[in-house]
Amino acid sequence: MSRTNEALAYLLVNDVSACHEKASLLRVRYPANARVAGLWVSSAPREKPLYELEASVDSVLRADGEVAVALSRRAIVERDFDKAIRYSNAAIAASPRWAQPYLAFAEINVAKALRLDSGFQPINESQNALLKEAEEKCSLSVEISRAERDRNSQVAALVQRVDVHLLLEEREGANRDADEAYRLEPDDPTVLAARARVYLTAGKSDEGIALLKRSYDLGARPDIALSIQEWTIAPAPASSELAAP
Repeated sequence: MSRTNEALAYLLVNDVSACHEKASLLRVRYPANARVAGLWVSSAPREKPLYELEASVDSVLRADGEVAVALSRRAIVERDFDKAIRYSNAAIAASPRWAQPYLAFAEINVAKALRLDSGFQPINESQNALLKEAEEKCSLSVEISRAERDRNSQVAALVQRVDVHLLLEEREGANRDADEAYRLEPDDPTVLAARARVYLTAGKSDEGIALLKRSYDLGARPDIALSIQEWTIAPAPASSELAAP
């Protein structure tokens, strides 16, 4: 329906509040619609706790792929990894030919690995296992999104795999994925930021900072502003600091 697509369009351009406003109105009219519920969860204010979101959608909707992915990502925000994994697995079961559930699973593993980060020490065995599994899930997400011609998911999976490669110190893989994402979406702020991380890791500070600034111009994200500030006043950190959860 056109109004659902309108709400989705707001989410895709990161106008989260407008998406949530539209989705909230649609939920009143279509309370059993899974896509509407998924958009509503995805765009809910960060201060709204996961348990309230869960209580607002019934068990049938929570088993839907789109809703389960949205709940999984909200669980990651709250560092409730058990629920995040449960919902991502439910999404995979419900939508095995959709790239996003596998990408959500990868996001969980990256978040868990970063939580285990020990500063400038090499990654430990637990982190390595989590990141390798995340890499596999990202690769599966890329394959599915290519087959399904889902460009948004393909770009998101490539960007996530860039950070996994960087954490594993696989710089060639990170460079390949950043270049592929850039060919697909050269004006996407997240793609530019990922490419910047590759340059910065390689010691190409000028090129990396320029890409961060362009990314910020296209989408004024606070984390990018912070990265610009850090890189213009501080020496280069270890590669494990470059990938955000």
